[in-house]
Amino acid sequence: TESHDDAVSEGSDHSQAQLRSRIIRSVTQIGKFLPGRVIRWHFDRALSGVDLRKPSMFMENFEAATLFADISGFTELAERLEKDERLSTASKVLSTEVGLALEPLVEIVFKWGGDVIKFAGDAIFAIFTVQMHGDLATAAIAASVAAKQITNFLLFNARTTVTLKSHCGVGAGTLVGYHIGGVLNRWEYVIAGQSLDQAIKAEKEASKGDVIISPSVYQFTERICEAVPTANKFYRLTAITGEGLGGRMHQRTHKMWDELKKFDIDTLKSLFASMASYIPRPVVQAVDSGQSEWLADVRVCATLFVKLKGLKPDDVASVHNAVRIVQKRMYTFVGASLCRVIADDKGLGCLWAFTWN
Repeated sequence: TESHDDAVSEGSDHSQAQLRSRIIRSVTQIGKFLPGRVIRWHFDRALSGVDLRKPSMFMENFEAATLFADISGFTELAERLEKDERLSTASKVLSTEVGLALEPLVEIVFKWGGDVIKFAGDAIFAIFTVQMHGDLATAAIAASVAAKQITNFLLFNARTTVTLKSHCGVGAGTLVGYHIGGVLNRWEYVIAGQSLDQAIKAEKEASKGDVIISPSVYQFTERICEAVPTANKFYRLTAITGEGLGGRMHQRTHKMWDELKKFDIDTLKSLFASMASYIPRPVVQAVDSGQSEWLADVRVCATLFVKLKGLKPDDVASVHNAVRIVQKRMYTFVGASLCRVIADDKGLGCLWAFTWN
């Protein structure tokens, strides 16, 4: 009887270990779609004993340099693929090309201690925080060096003869980070503020291959770069004359995943559910079904962009409530999915997709 009980206990322990390993793998996979800052926030809440099943709005103020990188050429590539390929084949080829273009850009951001906050189609919003780099000057230098390396990267598609090339804007200053929404447990992390506004305005002045930096960034980077002023009193970065940073964010992210070993199975389940609430449901379903990579998915859909104006960046309650009003209205329609919320110099924007297949 004792040997039988021991065998049952060992079998139960083995099953628990397998379950724990599977949940940790799912949390790690879902984390690939989230900013490091959001992952860290969830981990800290779990470590402090907060009930992750009861999320709430949250606002944080911090200083950072912001990098806005946009890739030119995807529209032309998509149009050529649409002519040359069947719809299903064209979407897979385009998905592959997007991945090939964005992956090295993300690696550059990580190398220089940055954190990718949002993907907006073929564009990247990344931040380089004072918390990571020690001061705003170092953060601005890291963002500028990363931007220059990104614009040096080219991707040529032999099938369509289209060359993809980036251009970037960099700003530095204060930021506000919001955890907002929550209707049907769908949350968004959004940044807004001085640093982001500068990066967006700088990017608008950039042509293919350009890095445009704000005056705030220039005052920090003047000693390690060559730049010429633009007509709107920004600066076109022409050369980096000194480097010597990097590697911090990548190492820190890997160390962060080691903390999953500290959590019990119930906490891990709550952690997965809490993190997944920041990601569009089709992506969560793909991860939950065991897909290790996000594949191209052809769907017939309509898209809607909702612009919210007149909101004050430091009034988190108003921002939160405005997004919730939109969510409540949109979720009355079958097939509605919130793709992302992005703030810019003109307000807050919500992108929605409506599918029926």
